[in-house]
Amino acid sequence: MRKGLVPLKTLELNTAQVSTNFVNGDYAMYFDTSHMLKYFHVPKEEGGFGDSVASKNYDVALFPKWPKGRYHFFGGSNLAIFKSTKHPKEAWRVLSYLCSKEAQIKYSQKTGFMPTRKDAFDDPYFENDPKRKVFKEATKYGKSYPCIPAWGPIEPILTRRLGILWDYVAGVYGPCSDKNIEEQINLAVEEVNSVLSTVDTSKKK
Repeated sequence: MRKGLVPLKTLELNTAQVSTNFVNGDYAMYFDTSHMLKYFHVPKEEGGFGDSVASKNYDVALFPKWPKGRYHFFGGSNLAIFKSTKHPKEAWRVLSYLCSKEAQIKYSQKTGFMPTRKDAFDDPYFENDPKRKVFKEATKYGKSYPCIPAWGPIEPILTRRLGILWDYVAGVYGPCSDKNIEEQINLAVEEVNSVLSTVDTSKKK
């Protein structure tokens, strides 16, 4: 941002707006999930980007490798059965099907998202498409956020502190220095640790 490699106005945009700007050819690159591969082949009248500038001139690549390795974020939705369900066996059959190789492949073909099963990636749908193969390769470096009971009170802290940090980067308070960035990160760490220590203490009691 400070070097001018990324437009400052992007700091005020949400994910959908950034995605739209890439689709329209305003941005040279951006980060997104595999679902865009499908939307680039869906006509505009059906809610896709099949006729866009980007759909005819794009490619995909792995995240850059950093000194400590290459990492891609894993995320998604969880499937669960309520303890109070009156039909536990039937519910389990539904979940078993949704987690099957067959269903995972169909889900990916319908939504564009990646499957959760490794053996599903052997399907030609992934093997024969060079762009989807990049996402398949990315699964080797996947990491997900740890399950943190205190995420509820932590999330607003990060949202607020990172928002302030971006204000500094955007020049709202004048020229941004490394010290400004470090100060905001340290304040975020201090507040998050305060929440975590409270949770840990309550557990010990």
